[in-house]
Amino acid sequence: SVERLLAALADDVTPEECRRAREAMELFGLLAATSDNLLVLSLPPEETEAALLVQPNLDVMIPDGFPLADALLVARLARIGRYDRYPRYELTKEHLASALREGSTIESVVGELARMSGGALPPNVETALRSWAREFESLRFHDGVVLEVSDDRRYIVEHTKPVRALIAREFGPGIYLVNRSDIPALQTELAAAGVDIVPELPPGPPAGNGSIDLVPSSDEATVARGRRITDALREADLGVEPSLPGKEGWMRELLEELGHQSISDEQREELAMRVKRKLILSADQLRADSLRTERTEARGLDYAGKVNIVERAIRGEDSLLEVIERTADGSPDRRLIEPQELDRSGTELFLVGDQLPGRETVRVPIRKLSLVRRIRAGLVRRRPLP
Repeated sequence: SVERLLAALADDVTPEECRRAREAMELFGLLAATSDNLLVLSLPPEETEAALLVQPNLDVMIPDGFPLADALLVARLARIGRYDRYPRYELTKEHLASALREGSTIESVVGELARMSGGALPPNVETALRSWAREFESLRFHDGVVLEVSDDRRYIVEHTKPVRALIAREFGPGIYLVNRSDIPALQTELAAAGVDIVPELPPGPPAGNGSIDLVPSSDEATVARGRRITDALREADLGVEPSLPGKEGWMRELLEELGHQSISDEQREELAMRVKRKLILSADQLRADSLRTERTEARGLDYAGKVNIVERAIRGEDSLLEVIERTADGSPDRRLIEPQELDRSGTELFLVGDQLPGRETVRVPIRKLSLVRRIRAGLVRRRPLP
């Protein structure tokens, strides 16, 4: 059997690996099952001189009996679309980038495709391939070590063939990229070329989890002061643990201080809410400039401002909208609306909500509103959203 043959050829192959190899040979058509369930060797068709068909739409067709080595090259450069008697592939930017990343050049790719197709490629195909290659080269990461050489010593790299052979890429005058694995060989060749002081790689980060001392050890006064503070804290007998003043005491004092400040009612309410949530613990924090400035109304032609205020009122839990719409005779129609949603119909936005106090559902076009003002709900409780 095939599995026994594989096991005999390599002693370290496991039965599972033999089974997978046999299944792979069946999958690729190297083995075929007969009517009596025997596996026979399926020889590939003889190679022909048929040419690869590269179409202007970037499709590639492989003829029957195409050389296996060339077919594998096509598989690297293109994405398989259908695998049949005549496999069909598609040239893609991603597959070309993968081939270039592995070391191929655009010239070799275009040349090989032209050779396999028996002539020149369609002009648009070659243009697309070269455009993708330029895009690939425009932004790339390079893994390696940068060698910097001064102008008066560049001749060592440029005119010493063994040294030049170890340069992976030249980024500019005196700036070279070297593969890290080639560093020892490059150091040897530089020494042989007459470089007395051969460059060494800079030291890497220290191994392990080293600690960083933020206090300079040479600053004896700072170190001594830190020790005195540490000793004083260690020897102090506080008796009781420190704590904040009682809730009624400090909170009442802050609210009284807030009442004496000359700020708007909305700012006062916002700061009082922060005090009750224990976000403010001292009188120094009672500053109106710490509050986020937020628009509460929009008028006239400020369509974007009206939409923004409506959206904020919908997201808020205690916000209502005061809106003014001009009627046909030009008189103002003022309404108090609890907003529910913004509804779009074509290119127009509508405010949908409940008109208070009767909670009648209304649908008002935003562009017809001359005023949109967001106000606190106060005693009128917002209906919970579903």
